[in-house]
Amino acid sequence: MDVLNHATLAGLPHYLSAWNPETLPPEWRRLLSAEVAPPLCAALEEAGLTPRVDHDLETFAEVHAALADPRWPKLAEPCDPDLNPSFGPRDTFVVYVTNPAGDIWGCAAGRLRWIEGPLAAALAARTVFADRPDRLPPGQRFEAFGGALAAIRDVPVVWGSSLWAHDKAPRILVPAIMRLLHLWAFAHWRWSYAVSIGQPRIADRYGLDVHGYDIVARGARRIADEGKTTEYRLMIAARERIRGLVIDPGFVDLGRELSALGA
Repeated sequence: MDVLNHATLAGLPHYLSAWNPETLPPEWRRLLSAEVAPPLCAALEEAGLTPRVDHDLETFAEVHAALADPRWPKLAEPCDPDLNPSFGPRDTFVVYVTNPAGDIWGCAAGRLRWIEGPLAAALAARTVFADRPDRLPPGQRFEAFGGALAAIRDVPVVWGSSLWAHDKAPRILVPAIMRLLHLWAFAHWRWSYAVSIGQPRIADRYGLDVHGYDIVARGARRIADEGKTTEYRLMIAARERIRGLVIDPGFVDLGRELSALGA
């Protein structure tokens, strides 16, 4: 499967060649490639949409830039190619969905990042957001706190970045994208926690049921020099949680909430 060339996800042969045989037990690999991935792709195709994968942050950056909401400070820095020039197939995954005309109707991205020391400190220093934190705009700082952060230190984490879906897209598009993102991260990467920061109105509504996290906590905020504070939610899931999701038969049912599945 040539994921560097915007290859389509659809079809069993693609998935049989996509999983890294060194990362999963054979029975799990067979389950994911034969019984989990194809139904997720088929559900999108039945709605007239095509799922695709990429490792190029330019794809995600173009979508994000076109849809930037000036009411919210940018929180997609881990997927900004200017801030992360070293991105590549080993640490970057983008899943997007196109309509019959080829227009992108949904897009999400994930990054694999190593956290040296406490995650809370990396968030405050903003090193978790960028390979080149010196390129980040000055005049603002980020704070995160709370008990959920205590165990996350000196570990690899998957950073779940921004998610976007066209307002005319079918309802299954968002859960399908998030499940394909979970699937890729679990099958291809070694990590300890999935972490994301989201707007309260989105995280509170979708963090547990659609995005698949088991912790959605208060305790993240961005503070500008002039004192303006913007509140966010911190969303966390241990790898065990994601494993429980992707090997659950209900994972392929896009009408079923993720909070009802898993370990």
